Parts: sequence; structure tokens; C-alpha cells
Amino acid sequence: MASLGAWAAAAILASGVMVVVGVGLIRRGRRDLHPKAMLAAILLAAAFLVLYLIKWTFVGATHYGGPAWGRAPYLALLLTHTVAATLNLPLVLVAVYWAVRGELARHRAWVRWAVPVWLYAALSGWLIYLVLARYGVPA
Repeated sequence: MASLGAWAAAAILASGVMVVVGVGLIRRGRRDLHPKAMLAAILLAAAFLVLYLIKWTFVGATHYGGPAWGRAPYLALLLTHTVAATLNLPLVLVAVYWAVRGELARHRAWVRWAVPVWLYAALSGWLIYLVLARYGVPA
């Protein structure tokens, strides 16, 4: 069960990579592949959420137990990650809504916010996993 955390971290990091791939594809004019990359990013983020919730339910929470000097930076990272992850879902849902409706100008306006938030949430989530893999203690 403890390896669920590693799988969840891999899924969220992979979702961020697929976002970067999707952005690169659309910038190169690959409208055929862009939606597929973004769907993969969404599915990987959903897989992360499922794995995280299963881990949290059956294994429980993990708290920072590292050196005292690292506690404040860790908590700042955790706070900003939590805010970004919370904002990410509605941003992505609205961006996808406009894309599906064919309102590409509105879609682009939303993804200007959604992409950096998604990437920050993915990267910071992975960093949190690494910190807790080293310094985590069961709650």
C-alpha cells in the first residue's frame, strides 16, 4: 500500500509532462494530437487523485518529520500546492468546456491561467512526495 504514494507521484508528474507536450503540440499547429495529449494529462491527473485518496484512506496521512529548519519551507510548499491543486480543477474544467464548444479564444484565455497552475501543482506535488519519502512520519 505504501507504494501507492510513489504511483500517485508518478501519475501527477506524468500529467504535468503531458500538459507540456500538449502545449508544444498546439504551438506547432498539431490540432490533431493536442486534444489527445491533454486528455492523457487529465486521465493521469484523475489517476493521481484516485491513488492519493486510496492511499490516504487505507494508509493514512503522512506528516513532515524532518529537521526543524525545513518545516517552514515545507509548509509553505504544501500550502501553495494545496491552493494550486484546488484552483486547478475548475480552471481545467472551464478550459475544456470552451474547447469542446469550439470557443477557442475563450479556451486560450482560460489556459493562460490553467497551464501554469497545473504545472505548479504537478511539480510541487512531486516535490512534496520526495520530501515526505525522506522525512515523512505516519500521522
